Amino acid sequence: DPSQQPRLTTSNPVAYEFYLKGVYNLDQRMSSGYSQWKVTIDFFKRAIEADPNFALAHAQLAFAYAGMAVSVAPTEAVWAEQAREEINRAQALDPRLAETHLARQRLLFSRYEGFQGEAAVRELLLAQQLNANVGHADLAFTYTHLGLEDLAARALERAFEIDPTSQFAKGQTLVTYEMSGKYDEWLGAYQRLYPNDPN
Repeated sequence: DPSQQPRLTTSNPVAYEFYLKGVYNLDQRMSSGYSQWKVTIDFFKRAIEADPNFALAHAQLAFAYAGMAVSVAPTEAVWAEQAREEINRAQALDPRLAETHLARQRLLFSRYEGFQGEAAVRELLLAQQLNANVGHADLAFTYTHLGLEDLAARALERAFEIDPTSQFAKGQTLVTYEMSGKYDEWLGAYQRLYPNDPN
């Protein structure tokens, strides 16, 4: 709502442009490798260079660092440390950001924090209390890995209601079917979500 807008954005158009590019790249993460994650991180870092007090950019940078730590370079603990530092910065700048909880969840549900499934889900639900439009595909990811298929399906349904173009939600849909051993559903979803791509 209008009262939240000043704290969720920046008055610096350069910072905002880099932030939006980072968010777009972050949504591409299901099919991205090391170099794509580095580009995403660079966009958020450039947003912060333009506006060091842009809390949301710090929170998203924390999530990108956590993604590197967990999904791309799990043997390089420096990424997890950088994620924690950015979580703390974002939290100090604005303790009411949902995105900080998303970054924290990513670390909680990893080897860096002992795969704490319940705590990870709690962080995602806290994020959604602060902003009902975030973290649904991430919640589906967590539920899928915990074997909670019905909850994962509901979370994905909500993710698509919010953003029917989300590449991460599309990729997570396929992962959910694959991990559940539902290969016919996987194929149907693939053909529906990627109608122009060969499989």
